[in-house]
Amino acid sequence: MDNNDKVKDESSTPPATADAANSAMPPAQGEDIDGMTNHQATDESLTPQRWDQPNVEGVLPQGEDIDEAAGDEQESEGEDEEIAEEEQPLEQYLDLKGEALRVLVVCAHPDDAEFGAAGTVAAWTKAGREVYYAIITRGDKGSGDPEMTSERLAQIREREQREAAAVLGVKEVVFLGFKDGELVPDLTLRGAITRAIRQFKPHILITQDPTALFYNNRFINHPDHRAAGLAAVDAVYPTARDHLQFPEQLAEGLQPHKVAEVFLIQSEQPDILVDISETIDTKIAALQKHASQFEDPTALGDRVRERAKELGEQGGMEYAEAFRRIIIRR
Repeated sequence: MDNNDKVKDESSTPPATADAANSAMPPAQGEDIDGMTNHQATDESLTPQRWDQPNVEGVLPQGEDIDEAAGDEQESEGEDEEIAEEEQPLEQYLDLKGEALRVLVVCAHPDDAEFGAAGTVAAWTKAGREVYYAIITRGDKGSGDPEMTSERLAQIREREQREAAAVLGVKEVVFLGFKDGELVPDLTLRGAITRAIRQFKPHILITQDPTALFYNNRFINHPDHRAAGLAAVDAVYPTARDHLQFPEQLAEGLQPHKVAEVFLIQSEQPDILVDISETIDTKIAALQKHASQFEDPTALGDRVRERAKELGEQGGMEYAEAFRRIIIRR
């Protein structure tokens, strides 16, 4: 989150139900309103679940028209086999052979990652997965205090982010050094994210959904969020993969890297749930480290818990987080 607003309580607006799907507005996703959806899923492990088939691990397969547009000429039998692999636990279908699964979280501001994915990050680090953060700005504009300076705020928010990441078990946090409120998805930003991808070599990248502009017709997604997500997605494909893109990075020893999956937070089109029932308290504890952003940390925790509960109830979980999951054909 990065604006002059404190966290607002959106809980008075109920989520849309399946019966009202054709008439009600979609539930809002983003910042502190990440916690509502009208889809269904369950999560019996750390592997995200399909909305439509609660007991099957994985995600909805790509439609034939999408495959054809992408130039995929596989026979249907081959596609079925690939989908079957994707429905296995992540470590198994990625064929890691005992290697730790690595996750890179790329977000615009301090606290964006905690709102969208802290429960999942905590669950994954608890299970031995390695999570790294690349935070694009230091959040030097997000204050309503007229006495605050950008430099002092940047120092505060960087410290808060490192403390929050430590709560979650994140292995390393890097700040990419861009100015808050000024992000554009240009080659400079894409190159910086490409460098982080080549440095940490993630199997999964978590970032903000660049397609989300309006939430529920009552909230405008921060332009930095959109720019961060678009640059991150473009860095994943094709930039980080291709050795002729930013070749100076290869000279520094940073080799091309293929990311297997992208998880989008703050999405209007989520398609998976991750069970955070065992890590909801950790998520809240991490969020409360961002004290400069909230007047009442206890009230913040209550709101976050309630929204995670509302989301989890849709999938038979106590608490959950939602993502849009992109499985990249390799």
